[in-house]
Amino acid sequence: MPLPVEVLIIGAGNRGQIYSFFAKDFPERMKVVGVADCRRVARQNLQMKYSVADCNVFDDWRGAAAQEKFADAVVIATPDRQHKEPAVAFAEKGYHILLEKPMAVTVDDCKEIVAACMKHNVLLSVCHVLRYSPAVVKVKELLSQGVIGEVVHIQHLEPVSITWFFMKGFYFLHQLKGQQVLLNLEAADVISLTEI
Repeated sequence: MPLPVEVLIIGAGNRGQIYSFFAKDFPERMKVVGVADCRRVARQNLQMKYSVADCNVFDDWRGAAAQEKFADAVVIATPDRQHKEPAVAFAEKGYHILLEKPMAVTVDDCKEIVAACMKHNVLLSVCHVLRYSPAVVKVKELLSQGVIGEVVHIQHLEPVSITWFFMKGFYFLHQLKGQQVLLNLEAADVISLTEI
């Protein structure tokens, strides 16, 4: 794939913006060429920041998927329950996919995403960013070298307020209508600890 990789951002909220920063920091490696978000201010923000042409700005991911393929890859940073449909649709169009965690909210949805990517020979990467955080990498290095010694207990503390947990938990439980769910943040914590 020639550089810079041209990317379409689906979901211009916090995560979509954070992943788009790579294009600002490394313009020779990535270029944002499209954005889709239901919030006008969010999509205009990315459009202005990356000089995205009006024809590549959409108020819904479906509008972007309906177009002829115009980017190499897509970053899907939509709410959790809205991961499967765009992932499958963009895989079918031949876009490589960077998918925010969790991959999907059901095992069947995950399997459908993987099947679509395999069928259309596209790369799929799920964002588990704590795995590569400097702190996790350093702890793993020190443990591997025997500097710290044998691990007998790990206590991981996330510096997030109780209000955040209450609101996020309430939102997800309401959205999932009582289904049990391991929230994003906790999943990221578990994955980063397994790297150690």
